Amino acid sequence: MADFWTKSNFSVALETAFGTVNVTDGDYQGLKWRTPKVDLDAETFEFDLMTGQVGAAPIRITGARKAKVSISAPLEAFITGYAPATDTPGTAACVPPWFALAANAIGGNVDAYVAETNAEFWMAKKGIWTQGNKYVVDGVASATNTSITAGVAANIWEDATVDARIGNFVATYKAAVLSTVQAGWIKDYDAATEKVTLFGASKNTINDPDAEIAPTITAWLSSAAPRSLSMRHLGEDALACKQLTGMMPDSIKWKFTPGQVGDVEFSFRGYGFEDFPSKGGYAIPPLPLYAANTFETAPKFTNELSARLMVNGAAQCNWQDLEIEWVPQIEENVCFGSGIGGVSGLRYVDQIIKCRFFAPWSDDDTYHIDDGAWTATTTARSQNVWQYRLESHTTISVVVEACPSIGKCISFLMPSLQVVSAKWEQKGKTWGYSIECESSTYSGDAATGVIQTGTPETAATSAMNSIFRIGMA
Repeated sequence: MADFWTKSNFSVALETAFGTVNVTDGDYQGLKWRTPKVDLDAETFEFDLMTGQVGAAPIRITGARKAKVSISAPLEAFITGYAPATDTPGTAACVPPWFALAANAIGGNVDAYVAETNAEFWMAKKGIWTQGNKYVVDGVASATNTSITAGVAANIWEDATVDARIGNFVATYKAAVLSTVQAGWIKDYDAATEKVTLFGASKNTINDPDAEIAPTITAWLSSAAPRSLSMRHLGEDALACKQLTGMMPDSIKWKFTPGQVGDVEFSFRGYGFEDFPSKGGYAIPPLPLYAANTFETAPKFTNELSARLMVNGAAQCNWQDLEIEWVPQIEENVCFGSGIGGVSGLRYVDQIIKCRFFAPWSDDDTYHIDDGAWTATTTARSQNVWQYRLESHTTISVVVEACPSIGKCISFLMPSLQVVSAKWEQKGKTWGYSIECESSTYSGDAATGVIQTGTPETAATSAMNSIFRIGMA
């Protein structure tokens, strides 16, 4: 009796160039995610010629192959057993696969790629895909909920090994209490006082000269295009392997529900596929780059696990169906003589961050009069705050964060969002606004300090002023 393909494994590897299939088995990172949706097809073109037999189908010719993959998973944190004193994200294999894939998609400093290895890709190598801090023992001199000051003698913010750039995610903690973390985003730096100013107030404050600076890693949205990937869709039979080539990310969506672990879904498009019969076989996906390591489940978004949703610096409680989506506008570089399927690469000509949620009406809502100045009021005929933001083009900042302990900190920063839709409707029994926001321009990170390079920080190769950032610690 014939065997059939009913189960799936899925693994991914970096390509050295677009459309150059990676055939090195040890480079493939198995994803312990949900079963993927894989659509492989080829274009066909119909020719209805003037001659032919009655009832016969028109002649068709086949064009380029196309691949589409969608795959999702609950968010994961760092590796199980993560040790901040020895495991430095960005230089060691400790970040989860979803973070490495997201860092590649949104760009970072990928233009600096030369010949980084597959292992460096999966660690989200600092200086290429990410930036971040190294571990500094007793690195904190003092702190408030909006700033962290390092010991002047240590001069750690300017230390090239620390790499605490403006725009990066930062976290501190007491060595004996990993579960209390001060986390935030670096907005500015004062070289004279060794103080970094945070983007908004942190949930916790660790004002203790014995506090450590934790290793962190930051991915950020930039104009750099992602590197292409090879993928393998595997079935249970030894012959069941579809090899996908030239796969490029075309969307990422994160979903957050209070009290639950967040979720991430990736979509990829590709331009080549073939069967690779000797590479099939269903098994628990191997993790060749992490050996026996597994990853911690990301924290639930609950207050007791130090989760928070910050809007314009103030805690927000009752939003529902919160989503963040990276949506690039992509154009193909078509080519006769190189590439794969007539395509030699992709241009990411525009990248939009969308944020969607349902905001229930509340007696805490504010109101503004449409008088040309949008004067605030509590009694006059006016517009709800969400209608006001839509019509006045007033931007908001949003931070989504869960940081119960070092090794399990995840934070998303959107410093400037413009409301593009505010629809009044009912969800269940509750009336409110279905809101959609899109990323807007941002230049609020100050460059008054000197960090690492001896010159004022710029946004060219760092997260400074990026309109979307993901941090972990």
